[in-house]
Amino acid sequence: MRATSQNVARLMAELERKSPGNRESSLYARVELSLRRLPTEMRELVNRLAAIHGGANRFVLSQVMGIEADQADMVAASLIEVGMAEEQEYSYLRLDPALPAYLRLGQTVEQLAELEATWAEAMVQLVDFLYGQQFEDNKLAFRLTLLELLNLMALLEVLEQKVAADPTIAEQIANTAGKIEQLLADLNRPQALTQAVALRERAAAVIPEWGSARFENEGLMIERLLQQGQLQAAYEKAQLLLEKSQAAAYTGADYNWLTIIGLNRFISSFKPHQGSHLHHLHGAYKADVFGQPLL
Repeated sequence: MRATSQNVARLMAELERKSPGNRESSLYARVELSLRRLPTEMRELVNRLAAIHGGANRFVLSQVMGIEADQADMVAASLIEVGMAEEQEYSYLRLDPALPAYLRLGQTVEQLAELEATWAEAMVQLVDFLYGQQFEDNKLAFRLTLLELLNLMALLEVLEQKVAADPTIAEQIANTAGKIEQLLADLNRPQALTQAVALRERAAAVIPEWGSARFENEGLMIERLLQQGQLQAAYEKAQLLLEKSQAAAYTGADYNWLTIIGLNRFISSFKPHQGSHLHHLHGAYKADVFGQPLL
């Protein structure tokens, strides 16, 4: 116990020299003591978790560390053993809140940028997976979305910076933001949902030509109107979207305008009963209209 106390005191003094006045010095000393129990080669892998926000699924962990999933499981087990992580459902590893912050202190700006790029790419792949799981295992999709909420919000910030720096990737960014938006739509996380909607709209606004990406953006606007119970506004916007889709010539145009025809019919069928059926409308819309065109 005495040796441990001496180690902590020495570490806190060292951390104070590196970062004078930092209130987290005692927390960071605890983290450092825990990390020193790891093998050197594993410690080097753990250093790459500086890019993680709160925790991550094993896929993201393996991608960030540049190792296979089974190796990531070994690192996770070791972090749990030294008290720096906690295993959650769906292979999600919750990190000690002080761990990523402490790891960032040891990274240069260039190193952090490289780690962030790897992490962002992995997160986009995870978003694609979760979006697909909505239609196969929505419990997994929604639960893992909630677990990854800090990462998703951080990803939206990174994507916003990327599209501001390079508008040519606006369609890709709008697509990812739209998927995050749909994952969050029914999870009662208004701040995160607002962030996703705002990025999707900003990215779509700089897409130069009308096409499937702009169509998807307009479709999500209609979905938000339906979620808010604004049937008439949703119907009018759907009518305008149908006219645009019929007039435009682009890949996927036929499918898009058939989808809108179905949407118009769908909204119209609810209008006489909106008082008693409104709470079912948004879920039914997502299941029917985004699942298949209603013909």
